[in-house]
Amino acid sequence: MVRESAKPQDRITHGSQIASTSIGGLVLIEAFHAPNLVLPWHMHEHPRMTYLLHGSYVESYKRISHKCKSASVLIKPAGEKHSDHYGEAGARSMIVTLPTEIAEPEMFACPHLERAYLFQRGETLRIAANLYKEFRSMDSASPLIIEGLVRELIGVVARETSDKLDREIPPWLKMVRERLHDEFPFAPSIAELASAAKVHPDYLSRCFRSHYRMSIGEYARHLRMQWAARELTDSDKPLSEIALGAGFSDQSHFTRIFKQYFQTTPARFRKALFRK
Repeated sequence: MVRESAKPQDRITHGSQIASTSIGGLVLIEAFHAPNLVLPWHMHEHPRMTYLLHGSYVESYKRISHKCKSASVLIKPAGEKHSDHYGEAGARSMIVTLPTEIAEPEMFACPHLERAYLFQRGETLRIAANLYKEFRSMDSASPLIIEGLVRELIGVVARETSDKLDREIPPWLKMVRERLHDEFPFAPSIAELASAAKVHPDYLSRCFRSHYRMSIGEYARHLRMQWAARELTDSDKPLSEIALGAGFSDQSHFTRIFKQYFQTTPARFRKALFRK
């Protein structure tokens, strides 16, 4: 495999490189990220796809987090600010970068890549698996096959996400989400939210999941966890105080939920950030 030079940030976010190559403007890297590694907020200059081969990690954005596990594909655009929190087994993955100044426009300028998407089933995984197979067993035909697979993958992503992006979020649903933010950390009940929005609770729940890709309860927990993560990063408050501020009755409950969410304890999360 051809080893590629990388910018200082990429040397960190790529982890320990196992193999890499460049094909027609595409950069493919197989990398390993250490157990319990925390990468603080950062962004990438180019669009990229990550195919997780083994392990797990949580990638967090401003208003949503993706919990990535083995055999999943995460695709995100350039400039999407995020942080990464790796699980106890670390993570081994294939990273495919599409440089916007080199790759052909249709390979990165897809309107359906305006935000990150996580795929854990379907055609996207089949293509990613074939892409990895070609990457690890290169022959004279592999460059052409790899370019074709990347184009096919972008097309599948466009098809699978177009319906969601074409639907405008109704004003009443935006109001529901804003209320979850305004009344953090103690979210109103689904019945209260539905009554305020003048819709049936079941319909509210379906619409919320369809547009925001998580349930109302999961979204409310996401807000609490993201607030706690910011407090651990930006303050020296004791864990007990952060737990109460996030709406938990005791520190042990907070620690248990935080570990389920970020795959590390609050203490380890804070320690890892300060080591950097």
